[in-house]
Amino acid sequence: MGVKTAGALEDRVPDKRILPYTGPALRDALRRTQRDLGVRNWSPYQLRHRRISVWHREGIPFVEIAHRVGHSRTSLTADVYSHVLVDDEGQ
Repeated sequence: MGVKTAGALEDRVPDKRILPYTGPALRDALRRTQRDLGVRNWSPYQLRHRRISVWHREGIPFVEIAHRVGHSRTSLTADVYSHVLVDDEGQ
């Protein structure tokens, strides 16, 4: 047997796609999956926005978030994602 390496191949090859879908095909696949699971329909944009907002709420600096998501300016990240998320607890 061969030696197993940590992490999926996609994590080690920067140009390798993680998902086999792009554009409308990604939205359609995501919509089907959400429907099949019976969960709220989130667009790829909404999922990205939520993830970045959660990072902000968790206290990750805008400089780090901008680097993670590929923004060239930290000010862009701060302007778009500085809103406060409503805490789901107690609602």
